[in-house]
Amino acid sequence: MTATEFAEYLSGSAALSNLSAATLAEYVAKYPYSAPLQAMLLKKYQSENQAAFTALLPATAAMAADRQQLYDMLYTSASKPTVSAAFVSQKPPRITAIELGIMK
Repeated sequence: MTATEFAEYLSGSAALSNLSAATLAEYVAKYPYSAPLQAMLLKKYQSENQAAFTALLPATAAMAADRQQLYDMLYTSASKPTVSAAFVSQKPPRITAIELGIMK
């Protein structure tokens, strides 16, 4: 997946519908700490009514910067925030090695 393709998938569900859940699951396995990928896979599972949706929901909610935006993405109409607006617009906090206790 190129950066351009990734941006297209984040921008709305129309492009996301062309991507298979198996392909998204491969990307999530390759990049397990990517909240946007987790959210896209969750949305894909929801749109396909897959049982894996309920298993992935807690992990995705834990990674979400704002759970309200995750809820809005999943349960409101298409005119509401997309994956891009819900996850990409917010930068995660930076944690230094000193704060983690790795360096003194």
